[in-house]
Amino acid sequence: AGAAAVLMYTDTRPKTTMGGTATNLTLSIPGVMIDQEPGLAIVAEIDGGATVSATLAEGDLTPEPRLGNVMAGFSSRGPFRTETNWIKPDITAPGVAILAASTPEKADGSAGGLFSYLQGTSMSSPHIAGLMALVKEAQPGFSPAQVKSALMTTARQDVFKEDGITEADPFDFGAGHVVPNRAVSPGLTYDARLADYEAASCGTATPLVSQDECDSMERSTDPADLNLPSIGIDSILLTKTVKRTVIA
Repeated sequence: AGAAAVLMYTDTRPKTTMGGTATNLTLSIPGVMIDQEPGLAIVAEIDGGATVSATLAEGDLTPEPRLGNVMAGFSSRGPFRTETNWIKPDITAPGVAILAASTPEKADGSAGGLFSYLQGTSMSSPHIAGLMALVKEAQPGFSPAQVKSALMTTARQDVFKEDGITEADPFDFGAGHVVPNRAVSPGLTYDARLADYEAASCGTATPLVSQDECDSMERSTDPADLNLPSIGIDSILLTKTVKRTVIA
């Protein structure tokens, strides 16, 4: 109806950030919410015939604090339901409020821009992919499994669950939060090739090769022995020995 801006006051509830779906229309009209008391005072002035002017000063802005090192509520958690000898997830990386490339011409017709704040696995996984490329550049002789190992064995664990209080565990973050500078010089690494995965799969519900091939394997077919940089055991009665090989 020709409005240049929207000033909304709340009821008895606390004021919230004005939001909603960004469209060309909503982006053309700025909006802000204020508390009930000043809102009623402004309405009274307008009803009385007065012209009301307001200035938004820098000191009047309320910052929204962000607490880092906290797992996002939407982050997928372990354990690996079909093979509990393998710990999942493997690692975690930043995935909330990431300033990322976007497009001004979105497929759904909504307004866009060249950049936007995004979140999700689609933000976390590019961090890992980019870091794997950096590790490979620094260590060109590493196999993909060794690059993965480098990221996992150098991760940090000072991360909390989504409540911001409870310490996160391996079923939240795997090996931990990735630390880029450490990963380029991990010391020891764990390597695993296709044949290792094929052998380990023989002990799972979904083998990658035929039963005849599994029966002829010369390496361990125990999933717990897959040369991963993490160790998981689905069940144990007294003792169990697992095998790992490291490369210096």
